Amino acid sequence: MARHKEIETKWNAESVKKEDFAKNMRKYLKDNSYSFTDLQVGGYDYYYRSKGGYVLRHRTGADSNELTVKARIKSNSIKIRKEVNVKISEEATPLDVSAMFKLLGFKQEFAIYKSCDILFVKDKNAEVSIVWYKVTKSGDRLRTFMEVEVDWVPQKESVRILNKWTKIVEHLFKLGPEHVSPDSLYEIFSGKRYRKV
Repeated sequence: MARHKEIETKWNAESVKKEDFAKNMRKYLKDNSYSFTDLQVGGYDYYYRSKGGYVLRHRTGADSNELTVKARIKSNSIKIRKEVNVKISEEATPLDVSAMFKLLGFKQEFAIYKSCDILFVKDKNAEVSIVWYKVTKSGDRLRTFMEVEVDWVPQKESVRILNKWTKIVEHLFKLGPEHVSPDSLYEIFSGKRYRKV
């Protein structure tokens, strides 16, 4: 397993409707005998930044309450990034987290709301998450994205599987390299970059 790494491709997917994603992706998976489960979920991501440029995310939702730190490995790509997630108690509210972060020198920059349609696909030992989602940020237009993320196998194998599913998704939804986002959601909505390690 590629521990503390996020290995994914993200697309700007304004042209892909939720119903088309659901129909086409599920048909492909069934036609090719892939085992999968699905989940529809929504929740808030609160982003905080320190004066030193460190960024923390607090994700809340019906089934999640976690803190995340990410960092870039390459300046020109988010395909492989450092990522550490820590689940926190359900009783920890956004106000509690905000108060704690403030004492640590982090200031809340903004929050976004994500509404996601997720397919968890079994590809041998890997879990491939294929996601269509809409993002709302106060004062901003609604944005649509898709992404594929690979977990539970070593990095080299993860990248190979990611490349395979990237081609599948691009073929099914007429997406190309020009639609691939070089930035994370934080970077898109803040105009700032994660630190590089």
